[in-house]
Order: sequence, then C-alpha cells, then structure tokens
Amino acid sequence: MSIGGAFGSYSYVNLVLTDVHVGTFDLSGGNASLSFQTGANGPDSYVSISGSVIITEFTPAVIEGTFQFTGVDSLNVSRQITEGQFITSYTM
Repeated sequence: MSIGGAFGSYSYVNLVLTDVHVGTFDLSGGNASLSFQTGANGPDSYVSISGSVIITEFTPAVIEGTFQFTGVDSLNVSRQITEGQFITSYTM
C-alpha cells in the first residue's frame, strides 16, 4: 500500500507498506519505506534509512498513524522528519 500526502507548495511525503496492519514498522527492516521530496527550484529527495511508522487504526475504510524518520539524498545529506501523522480513507 502506498500513502502520499502534500503539504505546502513544494513538499511531498510517500509511505510504502508491504504488510499493512496495526503495529510498528521499522523503516530499516525492508517492509516499509518513506520518502520526502521538497524544493521550489527542483526536487530534493530524501529516502528513509531509519525511523518508524506506527499504524494506530486500520479498518476497511480508514488508515491512521504516525511516523518519524531520517532520510538521505543522493549526496548523502541527511534530513530528519519528526512528529509526522496521517489519516486517510481508502477503498480496496
């Protein structure tokens, strides 16, 4: 499952989970990944190397949770995202 969200004019977060369920996902474990893109003058992309996603609700209509992670870009520059949260409806 892929969950994406935009905030501001130039920022985007994408979460990919391979086995969705209520619980904690380690972003260095291979069953989840996060990426963050930002930049008005061209995208800066950061891919997760550590952190976690916590799914707090997963029903047939809603998925909700929180996340925090450290990501690196193509030049190995790191960026931390903390206190992230999401709630979205979906259909299967």
